[in-house]
Amino acid sequence: MTEIAQVTSTDGLARLSELLHDQWFDLDDVRFLNADALLKVVFGETGSGKLADRGQRALLTVRHVESYRVQDSQQIGRYDFNVILYDSSIKRLTVLTGIPCVFWMIVRRLELILEVDDSEIGSGATD
Repeated sequence: MTEIAQVTSTDGLARLSELLHDQWFDLDDVRFLNADALLKVVFGETGSGKLADRGQRALLTVRHVESYRVQDSQQIGRYDFNVILYDSSIKRLTVLTGIPCVFWMIVRRLELILEVDDSEIGSGATD
């Protein structure tokens, strides 16, 4: 995995949202590791965002997570990432998807890392 973005202030959230926009993820692949204060989201190779153009899987890690909650009213399990927002007054990160699903994280401080799997680059080429 290669780190392509690290966000520690609200200034970087727009770029992170741009990179992940329209990337698909399964709620089953969202992992909250309470003991480590981490939340991890695995994004597949499909989508129409910037990472999909490269045929890469991605991992978004949110650090310093105190709690996590999902509102999955559609209950289809697979969603396309739209945007991530931060409300510093209550230390809440909000992930919005194209299909209605929202998840929130309360964080001690803002730190997100986006990594891509380099082994996926050009995996379809034979010559």
